[in-house]
Amino acid sequence: MSHHINRNYLPVQVAERMHQEILAGAWSGRLPGRRVLAKRYQVSEKTCAAAISILAKQGVLTSGGHGKPWQIKPSWKPATTTIRGKNLLILYNTSSPPTHEDDSLLHSIETAWQGAAGHPLRKGVDFDYYKHPASYLKEMIHRDAADALFLLSPPIQWAKAAHQMLPVFQISGTLCSDTPTSYFPYSTEVEIARLTRYLAGLGHRKILIPWREEIVLPFIMKGLHQGFEGQFTEKQLAPYCPLVTGDTPEAWTRFWHQSMSTLEPSAIIVFDDRHLVSLYSFCSRAGIQIPTHLSVILVTYNPLSEWFRPMPTMACFPNNTVLDHFERWMSNGYQACGVHYLPLDRIDGGSVARPSSVEDGEQ
Repeated sequence: MSHHINRNYLPVQVAERMHQEILAGAWSGRLPGRRVLAKRYQVSEKTCAAAISILAKQGVLTSGGHGKPWQIKPSWKPATTTIRGKNLLILYNTSSPPTHEDDSLLHSIETAWQGAAGHPLRKGVDFDYYKHPASYLKEMIHRDAADALFLLSPPIQWAKAAHQMLPVFQISGTLCSDTPTSYFPYSTEVEIARLTRYLAGLGHRKILIPWREEIVLPFIMKGLHQGFEGQFTEKQLAPYCPLVTGDTPEAWTRFWHQSMSTLEPSAIIVFDDRHLVSLYSFCSRAGIQIPTHLSVILVTYNPLSEWFRPMPTMACFPNNTVLDHFERWMSNGYQACGVHYLPLDRIDGGSVARPSSVEDGEQ
Protein backbone atom coordinates (compact mmCIF):
# COMPACT_ATOMS: atom_id res chain seq x y z
CA MET A 1 0.00 0.00 0.00
CA SER A 2 1.33 3.45 -0.90
CA HIS A 3 1.28 6.01 1.91
CA HIS A 4 2.36 8.89 -0.32
CA ILE A 5 0.29 12.07 -0.01
CA ASN A 6 0.30 14.48 -2.94
CA ARG A 7 2.19 17.61 -1.87
CA ASN A 8 -0.67 19.87 -2.83
CA TYR A 9 -2.91 18.38 -0.15
CA LEU A 10 -3.65 20.30 3.03
CA PRO A 11 -2.97 18.86 6.50
CA VAL A 12 -6.66 17.89 6.62
CA GLN A 13 -5.99 15.30 3.92
CA VAL A 14 -3.07 13.85 5.87
CA ALA A 15 -5.31 13.76 8.93
CA GLU A 16 -7.94 11.78 7.01
CA ARG A 17 -5.35 9.22 5.86
CA MET A 18 -3.90 8.93 9.36
CA HIS A 19 -7.39 8.44 10.79
CA GLN A 20 -8.15 5.68 8.29
CA GLU A 21 -4.93 3.88 9.23
CA ILE A 22 -5.67 4.26 12.92
CA LEU A 23 -9.02 2.57 12.34
CA ALA A 24 -7.32 -0.16 10.33
CA GLY A 25 -5.03 -0.89 13.30
CA ALA A 26 -1.78 0.42 11.80
CA TRP A 27 -0.66 1.56 15.27
CA SER A 28 -1.48 0.20 18.71
CA GLY A 29 -2.12 2.67 21.50
CA ARG A 30 0.10 5.50 20.37
CA LEU A 31 1.16 7.41 17.27
CA PRO A 32 4.72 7.36 15.90
CA GLY A 33 6.77 10.55 16.06
CA ARG A 34 6.42 13.34 13.50
CA ARG A 35 9.67 12.38 11.77
CA VAL A 36 8.39 8.82 11.18
CA LEU A 37 5.01 10.09 9.98
CA ALA A 38 6.63 12.65 7.68
CA LYS A 39 8.66 9.89 6.05
CA ARG A 40 5.62 7.60 5.82
CA TYR A 41 3.47 10.19 4.03
CA GLN A 42 6.35 12.01 2.30
CA VAL A 43 5.35 15.40 3.65
CA SER A 44 7.01 17.85 6.05
CA GLU A 45 7.04 17.46 9.82
CA LYS A 46 5.14 20.76 9.99
CA THR A 47 2.32 19.28 7.89
CA CYS A 48 2.22 16.20 10.14
CA ALA A 49 2.06 18.40 13.23
CA ALA A 50 -0.92 20.27 11.75
CA ALA A 51 -2.64 16.96 10.88
CA ILE A 52 -2.11 15.68 14.43
CA SER A 53 -3.60 18.91 15.76
CA ILE A 54 -6.71 18.34 13.63
CA LEU A 55 -7.14 14.79 14.97
CA ALA A 56 -6.59 16.00 18.53
CA LYS A 57 -9.34 18.62 18.18
CA GLN A 58 -11.67 15.91 16.85
CA GLY A 59 -10.95 13.67 19.83
CA VAL A 60 -9.12 10.98 17.88
CA LEU A 61 -5.81 11.62 19.70
CA THR A 62 -4.90 12.74 23.20
CA SER A 63 -1.61 14.24 24.33
CA GLY A 64 0.80 11.90 26.08
CA GLY A 65 2.53 14.82 27.75
CA HIS A 66 5.52 16.95 26.84
CA GLY A 67 8.00 15.02 24.71
CA LYS A 68 5.87 11.87 24.73
CA PRO A 69 3.98 10.23 21.81
CA TRP A 70 0.37 11.12 21.08
CA GLN A 71 -2.06 8.52 22.43
CA ILE A 72 -4.77 7.01 20.22
CA LYS A 73 -8.14 7.32 21.88
CA PRO A 74 -9.85 3.88 21.96
CA SER A 75 -13.22 5.24 20.85
CA TRP A 76 -14.15 2.61 18.28
CA LYS A 77 -13.50 -1.01 17.36
CA PRO A 78 -14.71 -2.73 14.19
CA ALA A 79 -18.23 -4.04 14.71
CA THR A 80 -17.59 -7.34 12.98
CA THR A 81 -20.40 -9.08 14.84
CA THR A 82 -23.03 -6.79 13.30
CA ILE A 83 -21.41 -5.80 9.99
CA ARG A 84 -19.63 -8.95 8.84
CA GLY A 85 -20.97 -10.02 5.46
CA LYS A 86 -23.52 -7.16 5.34
CA ASN A 87 -24.06 -4.92 2.31
CA LEU A 88 -24.12 -1.13 2.53
CA LEU A 89 -25.74 0.59 -0.45
CA ILE A 90 -24.26 4.08 -0.92
CA LEU A 91 -26.36 6.40 -3.09
CA TYR A 92 -25.43 9.82 -4.48
CA ASN A 93 -27.04 12.14 -7.03
CA THR A 94 -25.68 11.88 -10.59
CA SER A 95 -27.30 15.20 -11.58
CA SER A 96 -24.85 16.91 -9.20
CA PRO A 97 -21.88 14.51 -8.92
CA PRO A 98 -19.90 14.35 -5.66
CA THR A 99 -17.29 17.04 -5.11
CA HIS A 100 -13.74 16.06 -4.17
CA GLU A 101 -14.80 16.62 -0.55
CA ASP A 102 -17.79 14.28 -0.98
CA ASP A 103 -15.73 11.65 -2.78
CA SER A 104 -13.17 11.66 0.03
CA LEU A 105 -15.94 11.08 2.57
CA LEU A 106 -17.49 8.27 0.54
CA HIS A 107 -14.10 6.58 0.23
CA SER A 108 -13.66 6.77 4.01
CA ILE A 109 -17.14 5.30 4.55
CA GLU A 110 -16.33 2.43 2.18
CA THR A 111 -13.02 1.80 3.94
CA ALA A 112 -14.67 1.73 7.37
CA TRP A 113 -17.39 -0.69 6.22
CA GLN A 114 -14.84 -2.94 4.54
CA GLY A 115 -12.66 -2.83 7.65
CA ALA A 116 -15.57 -4.30 9.58
CA ALA A 117 -15.80 -7.16 7.03
CA GLY A 118 -18.79 -5.70 5.19
CA HIS A 119 -19.38 -5.01 1.49
CA PRO A 120 -20.03 -1.39 0.38
CA LEU A 121 -21.68 -0.73 -2.98
CA ARG A 122 -21.52 2.85 -4.31
CA LYS A 123 -24.09 3.78 -6.95
CA GLY A 124 -25.10 7.00 -8.66
CA VAL A 125 -28.78 7.75 -9.15
CA ASP A 126 -30.58 10.67 -10.76
CA PHE A 127 -32.59 11.65 -7.68
CA ASP A 128 -34.44 14.37 -9.58
CA TYR A 129 -35.68 11.98 -12.27
CA TYR A 130 -37.46 9.63 -9.86
CA LYS A 131 -40.15 11.77 -8.23
CA HIS A 132 -41.75 8.70 -6.61
CA PRO A 133 -38.72 6.50 -5.93
CA ALA A 134 -40.18 3.88 -3.57
CA SER A 135 -40.55 1.06 -6.11
CA TYR A 136 -37.21 1.80 -7.80
CA LEU A 137 -35.39 1.96 -4.48
CA LYS A 138 -37.03 -1.28 -3.35
CA GLU A 139 -35.81 -2.95 -6.54
CA MET A 140 -32.25 -1.66 -5.96
CA ILE A 141 -32.24 -2.93 -2.38
CA HIS A 142 -33.46 -6.36 -3.50
CA ARG A 143 -31.01 -6.60 -6.40
CA ASP A 144 -27.99 -5.62 -4.27
CA ALA A 145 -29.16 -7.46 -1.13
CA ALA A 146 -28.61 -4.26 0.85
CA ASP A 147 -28.77 -4.34 4.64
CA ALA A 148 -28.36 -0.61 5.22
CA LEU A 149 -28.30 2.66 3.24
CA PHE A 150 -25.93 5.61 3.11
CA LEU A 151 -27.48 8.63 1.38
CA LEU A 152 -25.59 11.71 0.21
CA SER A 153 -27.80 14.82 -0.09
CA PRO A 154 -31.10 13.14 -1.05
CA PRO A 155 -34.33 15.06 -1.69
CA ILE A 156 -37.26 14.45 0.65
CA GLN A 157 -38.91 11.76 -1.53
CA TRP A 158 -35.79 9.60 -1.43
CA ALA A 159 -35.19 10.22 2.28
CA LYS A 160 -38.75 9.18 3.16
CA ALA A 161 -38.71 6.07 0.98
CA ALA A 162 -35.32 4.98 2.33
CA HIS A 163 -36.27 5.37 5.99
CA GLN A 164 -39.32 3.17 5.45
CA MET A 165 -37.21 0.29 4.13
CA LEU A 166 -33.81 0.03 5.85
CA PRO A 167 -31.58 1.69 8.46
CA VAL A 168 -30.25 4.95 6.95
CA PHE A 169 -27.20 7.10 7.56
CA GLN A 170 -27.76 10.41 5.77
CA ILE A 171 -25.42 13.29 4.94
CA SER A 172 -27.16 16.61 4.23
CA GLY A 173 -30.14 16.69 1.88
CA THR A 174 -33.69 17.02 3.21
CA LEU A 175 -34.46 15.91 6.75
CA CYS A 176 -37.05 13.14 7.08
CA SER A 177 -38.71 14.05 10.37
CA ASP A 178 -41.36 11.29 10.26
CA THR A 179 -39.09 8.54 11.57
CA PRO A 180 -35.97 8.21 13.78
CA THR A 181 -32.93 9.05 11.72
CA SER A 182 -29.16 9.43 11.60
CA TYR A 183 -28.78 12.79 9.86
CA PHE A 184 -25.60 14.87 9.56
CA PRO A 185 -25.88 18.18 7.68
CA TYR A 186 -24.32 21.57 8.11
CA SER A 187 -26.54 24.61 8.53
CA THR A 188 -26.20 27.05 5.63
CA GLU A 189 -27.69 29.79 7.79
CA VAL A 190 -25.31 29.19 10.71
CA GLU A 191 -22.21 28.89 8.52
CA ILE A 192 -23.00 32.03 6.52
CA ALA A 193 -23.51 33.87 9.81
CA ARG A 194 -20.10 32.62 11.07
CA LEU A 195 -18.28 33.60 7.88
CA THR A 196 -20.04 36.96 7.78
CA ARG A 197 -19.00 37.71 11.37
CA TYR A 198 -15.42 36.76 10.46
CA LEU A 199 -15.38 39.09 7.44
CA ALA A 200 -17.28 41.86 9.23
CA GLY A 201 -14.70 41.70 12.02
CA LEU A 202 -12.08 42.60 9.41
CA GLY A 203 -14.15 45.58 8.30
CA HIS A 204 -16.08 44.14 5.33
CA ARG A 205 -19.61 45.48 4.82
CA LYS A 206 -20.27 44.55 1.20
CA ILE A 207 -20.26 40.74 1.16
CA LEU A 208 -21.57 39.12 -2.02
CA ILE A 209 -22.97 35.55 -1.78
CA PRO A 210 -24.31 34.29 -5.15
CA TRP A 211 -26.37 31.11 -5.26
CA ARG A 212 -28.11 28.93 -7.82
CA GLU A 213 -30.94 27.29 -5.84
CA GLU A 214 -33.84 29.54 -4.91
CA ILE A 215 -34.86 27.32 -1.99
CA VAL A 216 -31.56 28.08 -0.19
CA LEU A 217 -31.61 31.87 -0.63
CA PRO A 218 -33.74 32.59 2.50
CA PHE A 219 -31.19 30.76 4.67
CA ILE A 220 -28.32 32.72 3.10
CA MET A 221 -30.20 35.96 3.71
CA LYS A 222 -30.87 35.06 7.35
CA GLY A 223 -27.25 34.07 7.88
CA LEU A 224 -26.00 37.33 6.37
CA HIS A 225 -28.42 39.31 8.54
CA GLN A 226 -27.33 37.46 11.69
CA GLY A 227 -23.66 37.80 10.84
CA PHE A 228 -24.02 41.57 10.57
CA GLU A 229 -25.97 41.52 13.87
CA GLY A 230 -28.86 43.50 12.42
CA GLN A 231 -26.74 46.41 11.17
CA PHE A 232 -28.48 46.25 7.78
CA THR A 233 -32.07 45.62 6.76
CA GLU A 234 -33.07 42.70 4.55
CA LYS A 235 -33.80 45.22 1.80
CA GLN A 236 -30.22 46.46 1.98
CA LEU A 237 -28.80 42.93 1.98
CA ALA A 238 -31.03 41.44 -0.74
CA PRO A 239 -28.89 42.63 -3.71
CA TYR A 240 -25.88 40.85 -2.16
CA CYS A 241 -27.66 37.45 -2.21
CA PRO A 242 -28.44 37.18 -5.95
CA LEU A 243 -29.81 34.11 -7.67
CA VAL A 244 -27.57 33.34 -10.65
CA THR A 245 -29.41 31.95 -13.68
CA GLY A 246 -27.43 29.65 -15.91
CA ASP A 247 -24.43 27.59 -14.89
CA THR A 248 -22.03 28.13 -17.76
CA PRO A 249 -18.67 29.94 -17.90
CA GLU A 250 -20.28 32.68 -19.97
CA ALA A 251 -23.15 33.17 -17.50
CA TRP A 252 -20.81 33.51 -14.53
CA THR A 253 -18.45 35.86 -16.37
CA ARG A 254 -21.42 38.11 -17.14
CA PHE A 255 -22.53 37.88 -13.52
CA TRP A 256 -19.12 38.87 -12.14
CA HIS A 257 -18.87 41.79 -14.55
CA GLN A 258 -22.33 43.09 -13.60
CA SER A 259 -22.06 42.55 -9.84
CA MET A 260 -18.57 44.04 -9.56
CA SER A 261 -19.58 47.20 -11.39
CA THR A 262 -22.93 47.73 -9.65
CA LEU A 263 -22.45 46.30 -6.12
CA GLU A 264 -18.69 46.80 -5.71
CA PRO A 265 -18.31 44.03 -3.08
CA SER A 266 -15.24 43.89 -0.87
CA ALA A 267 -15.68 40.16 -0.19
CA ILE A 268 -17.31 37.20 -1.96
CA ILE A 269 -18.34 33.77 -0.66
CA VAL A 270 -18.76 31.00 -3.27
CA PHE A 271 -19.94 27.41 -2.83
CA ASP A 272 -18.59 25.74 -5.97
CA ASP A 273 -14.95 25.42 -7.01
CA ARG A 274 -15.95 26.00 -10.65
CA HIS A 275 -17.31 29.40 -9.66
CA LEU A 276 -14.07 30.08 -7.81
CA VAL A 277 -12.14 29.39 -11.04
CA SER A 278 -14.47 31.76 -12.88
CA LEU A 279 -14.03 34.48 -10.23
CA TYR A 280 -10.22 34.24 -10.14
CA SER A 281 -10.12 34.32 -13.93
CA PHE A 282 -12.37 37.39 -14.06
CA CYS A 283 -10.33 39.20 -11.41
CA SER A 284 -7.11 38.47 -13.28
CA ARG A 285 -8.48 39.99 -16.49
CA ALA A 286 -10.08 42.94 -14.69
CA GLY A 287 -6.97 43.83 -12.69
CA ILE A 288 -8.66 43.04 -9.36
CA GLN A 289 -6.08 41.81 -6.87
CA ILE A 290 -7.04 39.16 -4.30
CA PRO A 291 -7.06 39.91 -1.37
CA THR A 292 -5.90 43.54 -1.76
CA HIS A 293 -9.06 44.59 -3.61
CA LEU A 294 -11.31 41.61 -2.93
CA SER A 295 -11.48 38.89 -0.24
CA VAL A 296 -12.70 35.43 -1.27
CA ILE A 297 -13.93 32.37 0.68
CA LEU A 298 -14.77 28.98 -0.86
CA VAL A 299 -17.30 26.83 1.02
CA THR A 300 -15.96 23.44 -0.03
CA TYR A 301 -12.58 21.78 -0.33
CA ASN A 302 -10.67 20.75 -3.43
CA PRO A 303 -6.90 20.10 -3.34
CA LEU A 304 -6.56 21.72 -6.77
CA SER A 305 -7.63 24.99 -5.15
CA GLU A 306 -4.32 24.99 -3.31
CA TRP A 307 -2.62 25.72 -6.65
CA PHE A 308 -4.36 29.09 -6.84
CA ARG A 309 -2.34 32.11 -5.82
CA PRO A 310 -3.36 33.28 -3.41
CA MET A 311 -4.71 29.99 -2.08
CA PRO A 312 -8.36 30.56 -1.13
CA THR A 313 -9.56 30.38 2.43
CA MET A 314 -11.93 27.40 2.55
CA ALA A 315 -14.73 26.16 4.81
CA CYS A 316 -14.75 22.36 4.72
CA PHE A 317 -17.21 19.68 5.79
CA PRO A 318 -15.79 17.82 8.84
CA ASN A 319 -15.40 14.40 7.21
CA ASN A 320 -13.51 12.87 10.14
CA THR A 321 -16.27 13.84 12.56
CA VAL A 322 -18.85 12.22 10.28
CA LEU A 323 -16.69 9.11 10.07
CA ASP A 324 -16.60 8.88 13.86
CA HIS A 325 -20.41 9.01 13.99
CA PHE A 326 -20.68 6.45 11.20
CA GLU A 327 -18.40 4.02 13.04
CA ARG A 328 -20.47 4.36 16.20
CA TRP A 329 -23.59 3.82 14.10
CA MET A 330 -22.09 0.56 12.83
CA SER A 331 -21.04 -0.52 16.31
CA ASN A 332 -24.55 0.10 17.64
CA GLY A 333 -26.20 -2.04 14.97
CA TYR A 334 -27.47 0.82 12.75
CA GLN A 335 -29.59 2.38 15.51
CA ALA A 336 -30.79 5.89 14.70
CA CYS A 337 -28.52 8.43 16.41
CA GLY A 338 -30.51 11.60 15.75
CA VAL A 339 -29.84 14.90 13.99
CA HIS A 340 -26.39 16.46 14.34
CA TYR A 341 -25.65 19.82 12.68
CA LEU A 342 -21.89 19.95 12.14
CA PRO A 343 -19.78 23.13 12.08
CA LEU A 344 -17.52 23.48 9.06
CA ASP A 345 -13.74 23.57 9.46
CA ARG A 346 -12.14 26.79 8.24
CA ILE A 347 -8.79 26.41 6.48
CA ASP A 348 -7.13 29.80 6.19
CA GLY A 349 -5.42 30.60 2.91
CA GLY A 350 -4.22 33.90 1.55
CA SER A 351 -7.44 35.19 -0.02
CA VAL A 352 -8.85 37.16 2.92
CA ALA A 353 -7.68 40.54 4.21
CA ARG A 354 -9.09 43.78 5.53
CA PRO A 355 -10.78 45.94 2.88
CA SER A 356 -8.38 48.35 1.22
CA SER A 357 -10.33 51.33 2.60
CA VAL A 358 -13.25 52.00 4.92
CA GLU A 359 -15.35 53.13 1.98
CA ASP A 360 -14.75 49.84 0.15
CA GLY A 361 -16.17 47.89 3.06
CA GLU A 362 -19.36 49.93 3.55
CA GLN A 363 -22.84 48.98 2.37
